Amino acid sequence: MHFRRTATEDTELGGQAIRAGDKVILWFVSGNRDAEVFDQPDRVNLARNPNPHLAFGQGGVHLCLGMWLARLEIRVLLEELSSRLSVIEALGEPAWTRSNFICGVKSLPVRIRR
Repeated sequence: MHFRRTATEDTELGGQAIRAGDKVILWFVSGNRDAEVFDQPDRVNLARNPNPHLAFGQGGVHLCLGMWLARLEIRVLLEELSSRLSVIEALGEPAWTRSNFICGVKSLPVRIRR
């Protein structure tokens, strides 16, 4: 997932000069796996706290107003699944969505044991 912005003033980011008017593409989902921010960024940790991931916009005018409800629903779903199932085993590789606008697993065959 990415979006494009136009720099409004000269700046420097990561040692790279960016001039006013330059087009910048931000691959922001990679920020959710930033090892400088997250301990073990590629490991699922439902209790991670703080968890400053970017899924809901994280502030400003683009903050998702449904963020807290969505987080609650996801947490309850995962807690219920983990209390009712002993194993969820992947049986193959995931098929990923191919899009510049969304990122996720399209399908993944699994075996479930109670």
